[in-house]
Amino acid sequence: MIQAVRMPPGPGTDWAAEFARHEREILRREPDELLALRRAALRRFLATGYPTRREEAWRYADLAAIARTAFTLPAGRPPRRAAEEVLARALLPGAVPLVFVDGGYAGGASGPAAPVGVEVANLAGRPAEAARAETRIAGILAADDRPFVALNTAFFGDGALVRVRRGAHVEIPIQILFVASGGEKPLAIHPRVLLVLEEGARATVVESFAGASAVRLTNAVTEVRLGRGAILDRYYVQDEGAQALHVHSFAAELAGGAALRSHGFALGSALSRAEIDVEFAGPEGEAVLGGLWAVDGDRHADCRTFVDHGVPHCTSEQAFRGILGGAGRGVFQGRVRMREGARGSRARQATRSLLLSRAARADTKPELEIRNDDVQCSHGATVGQLDEEPPFYLRSRGIDAPAARAMLALGFARAVLDDIRVPALAARIEGALQRWLGDRLSGAGIPEEGAP
Repeated sequence: MIQAVRMPPGPGTDWAAEFARHEREILRREPDELLALRRAALRRFLATGYPTRREEAWRYADLAAIARTAFTLPAGRPPRRAAEEVLARALLPGAVPLVFVDGGYAGGASGPAAPVGVEVANLAGRPAEAARAETRIAGILAADDRPFVALNTAFFGDGALVRVRRGAHVEIPIQILFVASGGEKPLAIHPRVLLVLEEGARATVVESFAGASAVRLTNAVTEVRLGRGAILDRYYVQDEGAQALHVHSFAAELAGGAALRSHGFALGSALSRAEIDVEFAGPEGEAVLGGLWAVDGDRHADCRTFVDHGVPHCTSEQAFRGILGGAGRGVFQGRVRMREGARGSRARQATRSLLLSRAARADTKPELEIRNDDVQCSHGATVGQLDEEPPFYLRSRGIDAPAARAMLALGFARAVLDDIRVPALAARIEGALQRWLGDRLSGAGIPEEGAP
């Protein structure tokens, strides 16, 4: 029996008791190696507890809502009808879907068959696969100093495994959709995704998180391994309900000549946190990271990145934007490390925040750690409001003030939206952002001049 060492203040969740129940009912069928990994991860989490603001990486995030809520794991599979409405608006036309409802694999909503050269599977149906060297869970993102990764490793249930075989070029996007149904009890859902692209493979993967309005925690982890010369276009879309709490940890390991293009969109939840880690394991790799968050009310969107350059001639670019209304808060912490062996490498960071109200707040903390003179690094950050002159010009052409401001705010987001290479996804995110801006700037939503 695993004993708790320290639990957070408040009622919180008895994670040790939850694990005992989970182990008794489900985990007993897993390989010993995977079960041992889970137990070690839980011990690690119970020894450290949730992160606090005393830790530099979490100084802007208030996790009280997570620490003080008594979450339970989903019990059984929810009725399909509980998630049908969310599924209808979240499934991406033209994509191969892999669907999970409340963390459980929904085979009836998944399919059709994966394209040639691609293996798409429910990770829980392949427990031995999770222990193999090339697809090992926690092989890239260890739980040692990451409490939420440790929690996910202990409790992930069904999960998505996508493997693209050597040299396969996949034109059809693969959508991994996690749907959370509503309910009276606060649920904790721990999705796990493992993406493996072998040498020379190419693919597009969309990770989507959507759900009804209910109190719950989504604690997701994605690990990516790119072989030599592999190219991955990856999109992450978080559009959960207004009461949701969302933490997502992402880590990628790039072999020589591999390219990762990853863009995230935080459009929902009361609290969202994205942790993004990229490591170059071979020369001449490329990583392009981008994102957009739109928050209002007292919602909070938080993004932390770490790009580790340890080999020669690699390039990383980061471009993130936030649109903030009401008393919303957006945070970006970006760190780049240039090690001694990173000669000839380049890194660039840029973050911009648009404030739609006086009470909105943006925090930016770029960091460069340079241990090699033969590199190029830059970073920049801007925070501001809409200029008065462009809205005046549009109003003189018969466009009312709210519509003019919405058009300009959408133009601000265009730099990120234009990076979406999946037309159906681009149209969906742009439409959602247009509706969000229309509501906030029409006078029916949050006032332009301050907090509600």
